[in-house]
Amino acid sequence: MKRRYDRWNPRDLTGSRFGRLTVLELYSRRTGTARRTRWRCRCECGKIRIVIDHNLICGSTKSCGCWNRSGIARIRHGQAKRGHHTPEFRAWYSMRARARGTSGDPRRYRDRGIRVCKRWDSFENFLADMGRKPSPTHSLDRKNNDKGYSPKNCRWATPKQQSRNTGTSKFVRVGKLRFTYAEWDERGGFYPGTVRRRVLAGWPPNFAVSAPARNRP
Repeated sequence: MKRRYDRWNPRDLTGSRFGRLTVLELYSRRTGTARRTRWRCRCECGKIRIVIDHNLICGSTKSCGCWNRSGIARIRHGQAKRGHHTPEFRAWYSMRARARGTSGDPRRYRDRGIRVCKRWDSFENFLADMGRKPSPTHSLDRKNNDKGYSPKNCRWATPKQQSRNTGTSKFVRVGKLRFTYAEWDERGGFYPGTVRRRVLAGWPPNFAVSAPARNRP
């Protein structure tokens, strides 16, 4: 079952950073008609603002208002115009939401220690490192599912690559190369399942992925 955010017993956001806002302390709990918890925040410009917890977590409030007044959001990259977010911006936004535990199953990301590198707090840096999606079917993928989001561990992957790179995928490492059984089969021109059978039979990995395959009778 998908874990939902509990507004009646919210987690402590003190010290957390959301856009240009840094949470200073709890302001009030369940006040007003919406019965939302509010937090006292300081913006990068120095102003103090009281913000509803939901607005911080979902990303709808990122500053005291100076961000929109100055036009910085539009000038810096122009990838998040109202009603039209680019595929790269959506991938960046979803990545950060998963790492924070506000999207998807927190047990798969936040609770496992999956974090976004500091450099990618900026969308501009993310776009500079990753570039545009090669095609509409490509999506953001971590090469090593046990590590976080960073330039060295991320790629734009095809659906086929994504399906092979899951938490249950089995990998074989030979030197600096690390591929799934199916990928080693393709690289060696073997019949599907050849490398897996060899490894399970006790063959050394370097021999399992390089020994010539017998012709099918």
